[in-house]
Amino acid sequence: MSDYILSCCSTVDVTEDFLRSRDIEYVYFNYNVDGKACRDDFGRTNSPAQLYARMLAGADVVTSQVSVGEYQEFWRPFLDAGKDVLHVTLSSGISGTYNSACTARDLLRDEYPDRKIVVVDSLCASSGYGLSLIHISEPTRRVV
Repeated sequence: MSDYILSCCSTVDVTEDFLRSRDIEYVYFNYNVDGKACRDDFGRTNSPAQLYARMLAGADVVTSQVSVGEYQEFWRPFLDAGKDVLHVTLSSGISGTYNSACTARDLLRDEYPDRKIVVVDSLCASSGYGLSLIHISEPTRRVV
């Protein structure tokens, strides 16, 4: 891969500041609280404390993976800029987002024949997913 971006899902369990500091792009997962659509936007819409309090009070909370269309929208600006994409997803064992990402990749191939989109199933969730991104994005160290 030539010039590329590293990306992940908002479920990566690291801070938004960390992702920015490593130039890691991210796509938001979705959820509904009592029928109201929300994005997993690092607690800006609902802080973890607010969300958990609402859940304990009986709110109906449902999560939703990133859709094929959302992946296409998310990656298009990078592909238009001539960049390849390396995307690491939440584990396929607990979410269908890996399959959505692969479908989006396959649909974008004809539109961007000179670009590469590599989708990696992290096989991790939460802190394990975050640790994998920390390791992947670690600046190269030289041994002297």
